[in-house]
Amino acid sequence: MGSEAVINNNPAVPTNGKHPGGRPRIYETPEDIESVIEQYFNSLMCPQLSKDGEVIADKNGEPIYIISKPPTMTGLAYYLGLKSRQALINYRHQSEEFNDTISRAKMRIQEYVETRLFDRDGVNGAKYSLPNNFPDENWRENKEVSHILTLQFTPQSTQQIRAAVDNIDLLEAAQAQLPETVIEAQYEEVDSTTVVGIE
Repeated sequence: MGSEAVINNNPAVPTNGKHPGGRPRIYETPEDIESVIEQYFNSLMCPQLSKDGEVIADKNGEPIYIISKPPTMTGLAYYLGLKSRQALINYRHQSEEFNDTISRAKMRIQEYVETRLFDRDGVNGAKYSLPNNFPDENWRENKEVSHILTLQFTPQSTQQIRAAVDNIDLLEAAQAQLPETVIEAQYEEVDSTTVVGIE
């Protein structure tokens, strides 16, 4: 029996050598990992089929390939024979070359997810995936919160309406006296008895 183990049933995953700091390193060079990354992306492609099950070809007779399964960071880590998505990210810190290789793979996955923002079936998944899987890119959904002060009156007479408007005028005058105090009020119609302004 040999000492070589097959990880993830992927014979391309090298298992020779140990990292001097502990665990054996699966990929010794950026080229090693880059070739398996390319195999991962190729494994996600399949020929496009017609309704009859025939392979669709382009004008030169070459099969047209489509993505059969979306690329993911976790899927890539699994294909590479790593124990976790974090292990893949940790490879980035081994050297500048590893960082470049893993960053390019991550960017390919992000590019795919970004394109899903433009199709009806993938938009919700893409909106979730981008901020969670690519936080360095500042993907987040902005939510605006506004506060509206609604004054609602049930007046008994015109005098009460005028008194309420005078109180608003007093409030605005107080704000003018204390410029460091910020008092904002927006008025919107709630029902037919709401005061919006009286001339």
